[in-house]
Amino acid sequence: MAENMAKTLRKTDASQTAAPNPADAAIVPFDSGQIPAAAKILSKAFNLSARRVTRDLKALTDSFNQATFMATVDGRLVGTVRCHRSDKNPDYFSVSLLAVDPAHRKKGIGHMLMRHAEDFLKKEWMKGAQHYVSLEDSTKHNNPKSRFYEGMGYTQWGDRKGADGDPIFYKWLNAGNS
Repeated sequence: MAENMAKTLRKTDASQTAAPNPADAAIVPFDSGQIPAAAKILSKAFNLSARRVTRDLKALTDSFNQATFMATVDGRLVGTVRCHRSDKNPDYFSVSLLAVDPAHRKKGIGHMLMRHAEDFLKKEWMKGAQHYVSLEDSTKHNNPKSRFYEGMGYTQWGDRKGADGDPIFYKWLNAGNS
């Protein structure tokens, strides 16, 4: 009995020091003041230089056809996602730059960011119509067995590959349904 009580106490102590759960996270529009923190998360996630990511993020904040969001926990940035609408075809939508700080992964924050991106696309840009949204799954580089996007309802788009050779996935979204 004492052994079980000790295990319970250890579990309780461990849970008190664990990273916050997704219920503690807030999804808010990207703030350009968070570029350094976002660059750090994105450079780790995509194995890119922080300098390059910082430059790209500064360019994103000025674009009309892009909306970037961040997940925060206790005011600290822990994840990002970007929605994009094509300049050439306003009915073409994509999602990119989904990244979560390693200390906050496997806690549902990536799912929260993706759901927020999809809700934004449906409510703000799709204007009541059904459209597909696409993305390049760069997680397959380091983790070929990753099924994150499939778990979110995305389907691999045949043999199509993005600019970096990553598989392209798509999902139909109906703006009339939440």
